[in-house]
Amino acid sequence: MKASKPALLLCAAMSCLAGSVARADDAALSKFGMLNRLVGSCWQGSYGKTQDKQCYSSQFGQFLRGTIDVQMTAEDGSRRGYQGDSLFSWNAKQNCIDWFYWSDIGATGAVQATIDGDTVTFLDPPSLKTPELRTKSVWRMLDADRYEVVRFQGKDAEWKETLRVVYQRETAAQ
Repeated sequence: MKASKPALLLCAAMSCLAGSVARADDAALSKFGMLNRLVGSCWQGSYGKTQDKQCYSSQFGQFLRGTIDVQMTAEDGSRRGYQGDSLFSWNAKQNCIDWFYWSDIGATGAVQATIDGDTVTFLDPPSLKTPELRTKSVWRMLDADRYEVVRFQGKDAEWKETLRVVYQRETAAQ
């Protein structure tokens, strides 16, 4: 059966519209720097006896959404873990990323991140218990299928590395 001319025009218009929405999505998400390259995949990282799986997706074409599933093996062989969600939004006033996170073990927070090329740096707010001691995480793409997170702790201008994890692309995000 042959398609009518109006049906063909409608299909062509819808294809153009879908392409422009995808380009708008790409442009809107590009401001997230290297985080944009995580979208659409799950990533697996290990440190010690801990397995960390993170998945990223786009939400409403302007936010990044992340999920985390961490599984740890204790010395006695028992396993425990936690799950969490996060939302990354662009803060145009301060020209940075706002990151909101929460988990099933009650951890919640809000952090701002700055972008420098293929590196995103998250600086945690001061702790109420030790306000002079700060924590920051530096995320950077290593190649198309790997990114690295390095966590630091310090005060003033002195930072000490406390954790380094390389995440490998695992699967497409669901």
